Amino acid sequence: MKKRIKVLTALLCAAAVLTAGCGGKADTKEGKADTGSGTEKEEQTSDSNEYLELIQEAVERHNAEGIHGNKEERTDKRADGSSETSIWISTMNIDKQQYMSKGIWPDGGEHVAYYTKEGENEYFYHETTEYYDGAEEGVKKYYKVLSTEQEYEKYSYYLDNEKRNPYESTEYYDVSNVNVTMEGEEELDGVKVQKFKVEYDAKWKAGEEKTRESVLAENEWTEEDVALLDGMSGAIDAYIEESNAQTKKDMDKIDKVIQTIYLASENNKLVRMETGSDYEDIDMPASESYWDLKNKLDYLKELISEGFQEDEAMGMVNEAYGDAMAETMDSDSSAVVSYTSVITYVTGDACEPIEIPADAKEITWEQYENGEY
Repeated sequence: MKKRIKVLTALLCAAAVLTAGCGGKADTKEGKADTGSGTEKEEQTSDSNEYLELIQEAVERHNAEGIHGNKEERTDKRADGSSETSIWISTMNIDKQQYMSKGIWPDGGEHVAYYTKEGENEYFYHETTEYYDGAEEGVKKYYKVLSTEQEYEKYSYYLDNEKRNPYESTEYYDVSNVNVTMEGEEELDGVKVQKFKVEYDAKWKAGEEKTRESVLAENEWTEEDVALLDGMSGAIDAYIEESNAQTKKDMDKIDKVIQTIYLASENNKLVRMETGSDYEDIDMPASESYWDLKNKLDYLKELISEGFQEDEAMGMVNEAYGDAMAETMDSDSSAVVSYTSVITYVTGDACEPIEIPADAKEITWEQYENGEY
């Protein structure tokens, strides 16, 4: 079975460029084919820069609104021709210093997260579902967690991301050869809009080399833990070698990203962004083997910590991760091969309301990490 890997820069950069600032205003002439006289190319570059500034200003105005947000409809297409759509909704309330992110899965299930700043402290609200004896359905509960060193769990993390200028390079990506063309005017959901095509090169630069020490640390394993499971030690070494080789390939690769941006004709207000990409088909057997064994080792450690003897715990692990796991693994026919994304931008009352749960129980970061809730 092959594991399909997303083209990292094209996927992440294209989907987040307008809200997380991935992008760069670069030399639009570099690496381009000769399309005419020097005067014609200068005019094309001038138009591209003018359109790019128009889009950047629209994004800045959108993000400066006291209440603003977006709704992304993302459709994944599988090798067998089937597809499924997930929805991601976000709302930022600058005045109240609140941010909400909601995911709605293809099966209708959803998960909501909130991030707030209250005085000098920042919090995130962890959603969990608790089941009681005899109950067929669980009850959703929220826990209010004081953010600490985890920057991405802070309200200010999301606010700061929005302050980045679209299409300028970040610490994670290099972006170059940005070129914007006007595709004309049309009507979109009853609104007359200008349609722009944005093309740029994206190159990932945030890859981090894995070592045995880093893998053990991120999993909170010791060498004694690794020795509990036959084959785990060799699987870690093979995983590190394969992952580092793939990371180098990813960092050497330049992705060509294409987006369609819609601005309202009347006031240049940001309306919509459309993008998409095929997924690169990469065979990574060592990584698949590592993740299978990792799940087993984590479960084995959990059982031992609960008081089971090692032999008894190993038997339970083998039973849990036997034929049932093999049956649930994705096949090539069901693997995702491409995606399309449509993001609609809204402000004010058109945004999904933020309803911070008043009955959330406050816990410490340590309690949250240890599952003490």
